[in-house]
Amino acid sequence: MVCAPDENCVLWDLDKQVGVKHPWGVPAERVSAVLARIDQDGAPS
Repeated sequence: MVCAPDENCVLWDLDKQVGVKHPWGVPAERVSAVLARIDQDGAPS
């Protein structure tokens, strides 16, 4: 994981944070879906 609980991680949308005109970062919805799947299935070992 790239961030701790309650930490605001900008790596997911760094291009947007720095003002790139056409950002291609990972949408927050996708990040949420991935995290939910990890919670559901458990983290890979």
